[in-house]
Amino acid sequence: MNRYTAIFILSLFSLFSCKTPSILVTEEQQMGDQYNNQNDYEQAIIHYKNSLAASAKLGIYRNLDMEADVCRKISHAFQVQGQYDDAINYATMALFKDSSQGNTLEMIEDYRDLGEIHIYKGDFSTGIGLLKKALELNEGMESSLKGRNQLSVADTYLSLAQVNNALGRFRTSMEYCESALSIYKSLNDSRGRMEALLVLGIIHINAGMPEQAAGMVQESMDLAGKAGLSISRQLSTMAAIHTATGQLEKALRQNLKALDRARETRIVPQIIW
Repeated sequence: MNRYTAIFILSLFSLFSCKTPSILVTEEQQMGDQYNNQNDYEQAIIHYKNSLAASAKLGIYRNLDMEADVCRKISHAFQVQGQYDDAINYATMALFKDSSQGNTLEMIEDYRDLGEIHIYKGDFSTGIGLLKKALELNEGMESSLKGRNQLSVADTYLSLAQVNNALGRFRTSMEYCESALSIYKSLNDSRGRMEALLVLGIIHINAGMPEQAAGMVQESMDLAGKAGLSISRQLSTMAAIHTATGQLEKALRQNLKALDRARETRIVPQIIW
């Protein structure tokens, strides 16, 4: 083999071994999903960012819907690590991309995410404003025959229930939560029911009705177990019920179990709680 033949072969090898940006977009996103499912959020963020970087090189062939979805995933990964400012940055990116595409349902989700993150930070004024924006966009969707529209309404109601609970507006909070639960039940959405029952239980604890909360939290825990999801939040809420009813040893045992489950999923805010 002469020198020029060798160079030609090496050139062909280089050509076919190079991955195009479109391939990298898909591969990096899949790697991000894989690490995210393993609760390795730092690695997930790296691969999601690589996917966005590759997508930016596609020019007119960029898929902004996909990029917005990846931004939401990055935001969530930052949230579970307690890095709320970074989470806000990527949720804002998602909203910008969805707004440019006119994706109303995704915009509602983005406003809701941003509202919840601000509330986690203690910025209730900004958070409530963002949730109200999501509710405005949701108007008229509850009567829609499309399940996804109704689900979006239920999710917004649940977020509003949580913020009203944090502000001590328990009656309003219960009304929003019960409205969300009703929609989740009508759609046979077990994950939504799980979340709504947990929030409803927490509201009852905060309103001084821990005995009524126990059944709701237990049902939420059962649904989470069937879905293979972490029950850390349900266990810590059960501990709060036991504390409120003076059963301190039971409360301690439940909190220790909750801590173990939270460490398994590496959700930093839950571990701290």
